[in-house]
Amino acid sequence: MSTKIQINSLEALERLIGNDNELEIEVRNNIVQDFAKKHLKSVANSGTIQNAVRFIETTLQAEIKAETERQIGVIKDPHSYNSYNRKVILNDHLDRAVKAKASAEVSTLVEDAVKTATDKIMARYTPEYIDDVITSKLEYYTDKLVEKKLEQRLSDLRKLLK
Repeated sequence: MSTKIQINSLEALERLIGNDNELEIEVRNNIVQDFAKKHLKSVANSGTIQNAVRFIETTLQAEIKAETERQIGVIKDPHSYNSYNRKVILNDHLDRAVKAKASAEVSTLVEDAVKTATDKIMARYTPEYIDDVITSKLEYYTDKLVEKKLEQRLSDLRKLLK
């Protein structure tokens, strides 16, 4: 239940409020709200305002669509219920950026795979193992070379002795 007080003179209002700033602010707010309800509601509901709002909405939607197409690309069949049927044709700048990002990601994956494989292989081939293999191969080829040289000299000596 609300109580309605009607004061017809400024002096009576000032005596009622006194020096209470909060009460004065609240009274002022109520006066503004009542004024807006009585006088501005009809203006806000007028056809002119509503037409202006519709025009602004339509213009804003068109501008957003145009800016989206400028920055991103064109959406083909945007009203399709199936999102797979919607196609976006990206502008050149964005298309290059997407391809560059995809390429960089794939390159990173390939580099990671190569590093993993290399690490795995290198774990098997320790420096000691590699030294052993090199030493073994050197010994083998050195023995073969020495054997070949010896055979050559022996052959040369046989020829001399005949």
